[in-house]
Amino acid sequence: DKESSQDITIYLLSNGVHTDLVMPSKTEQKDWTSVFAAENTLGGLPEQWIAVGWGDKGFYLETPTW
Repeated sequence: DKESSQDITIYLLSNGVHTDLVMPSKTEQKDWTSVFAAENTLGGLPEQWIAVGWGDKGFYLETPTW
């Protein structure tokens, strides 16, 4: 039954060096806006999606162009 489904759509976003896990900001199962403080983001918390990223820190911070 689709109405009682607990499935959540998530996405992987990659630029070849850095990868983000993109998930809904709020679902019935989890409210990520209570975990991530808006003051720790550049533009406040998004209403629909939150991305959590990982990759090589040195490459991400120290490579001027690629």
